[in-house]
Amino acid sequence: MNVFEYIKHQKKVFVKKSDEIEYLVNHIEKNVKKGLVKEGAVKGELIEIAKAYDSGHFTEALSRVKNLSEKIH
Repeated sequence: MNVFEYIKHQKKVFVKKSDEIEYLVNHIEKNVKKGLVKEGAVKGELIEIAKAYDSGHFTEALSRVKNLSEKIH
């Protein structure tokens, strides 16, 4: 794989991770809106997820959001 192919591949990986993060965050948000989870209980971790996401640390953000999603089930 040359460098151009590698970069294109990485973009697809990041898009997939980003889509999964969005899906899980939406799921968490629905649970908060339904009253199943208090916003205060997840807000701190969501802030950390946002920081990781903004820094380009998609793997960390995905890991954190998966852990949070599992905790609220």
